[in-house]
Amino acid sequence: MPVARPRSARVRSVRCAACRGAPPPFRRTVAGAAYDGLVRDLVLRLKFGRDALSARPLAALVVAALRRAADAPAARADCVVPLPLSPRRRRERGFNQAELIARRVGAALRLPVRPGLLARVRDAPPQSLAPTRLARREAVRGVFLARVPRSSRPRRVLLVDDVMTTGATAEAASRALKAAGCAEVIVAVAARAV
Repeated sequence: MPVARPRSARVRSVRCAACRGAPPPFRRTVAGAAYDGLVRDLVLRLKFGRDALSARPLAALVVAALRRAADAPAARADCVVPLPLSPRRRRERGFNQAELIARRVGAALRLPVRPGLLARVRDAPPQSLAPTRLARREAVRGVFLARVPRSSRPRRVLLVDDVMTTGATAEAASRALKAAGCAEVIVAVAARAV
């Protein structure tokens, strides 16, 4: 369960201490860049500045990282699933930033994008307000529900989001997808907090 952690301009595959102690429900994380500098600015412009065009370079980072990954996780994926927003946050922003990135990733990799497979069934406080990893996990417990029809159940899902900090949100979403019968979840993010 290696996690790609950005280190300056290179992306290396390492297993972090948290993953060694308690393996997450997803197979691995692939990150395009570290969450700082210009990448951080792009994420913030996308999420809070309503700059939908910022999704383009962020998606390009995800695609490049997936193509560089030694084990070719995108080649094994059946579909791309964006991390859903709550209906309230989607109305506030006018779009789901993860879905904008996921649609570009899906097009570049020629994979179907299936935003309806995963739903956020209740709102949770912003993860940035939770002081610890445990608090973040508790805040997103039971937030996601996977709606995976038996007839079109993907075995391997590429779950796309804009940024990963502790991984609590990705863990909760992955648990929901696996509980619905998906065999493997690979998380792909534009940026990873180091």
